[in-house]
Amino acid sequence: MSNQPKTTPWYRLAVCGLLAASLGSGPMSHADDVIMESSSYSLQDYWQYWQDLLQYAVPRPDLVINDVVAWPWASARGTPVSLLVFVEVMNQGFGDAGTFRVSAEYQTPNPLNPQHYDSATFTSSGSSRFNYPTVSYLDAGDTVLVWGVVTLTATKFEDLAGKSILLKITADDCYIGNFVPATCTVDEADETNNDFVIEVPIPSL
Repeated sequence: MSNQPKTTPWYRLAVCGLLAASLGSGPMSHADDVIMESSSYSLQDYWQYWQDLLQYAVPRPDLVINDVVAWPWASARGTPVSLLVFVEVMNQGFGDAGTFRVSAEYQTPNPLNPQHYDSATFTSSGSSRFNYPTVSYLDAGDTVLVWGVVTLTATKFEDLAGKSILLKITADDCYIGNFVPATCTVDEADETNNDFVIEVPIPSL
């Protein structure tokens, strides 16, 4: 068995030294304490630390939907159900958001797969991209109102009359053309909080 003293890996020295300096820890002798206390951490732990640190060091947008209001709109027997929809999108992040689109999906009563939503068209009087409203820019901390008509393309009014559907609206929808980019259109601080689901009752015949 070797009697040589254990050495701290280079990445622990580098990370802990920068950590101590960034926290204003004073003399480097204190940084040695930080290194000793962190000896049980792996390279993956440090990588996650720097990922979290960059989230605050490099301001990024974070798109969320504050509210959705929807009413059945001009539906008749033999035609798809249409809804008049208003969506309030907020950028709660610290960075400005570039162009993104707002999409709509729906789920009919008693679906075979509760996780599955069908696509719907979302037409708007404003800018559109692939049949969905498009927001060209949203400053950090600002909100924007997006509205238009959502058409449940695969339904007929008489099939849903007197029932309720689930309507899911997504800010910065990930499906762009024929591919799904890793971070959608906008590189956000949180990519998991873009959806908003409401229940919409459909009037009886």
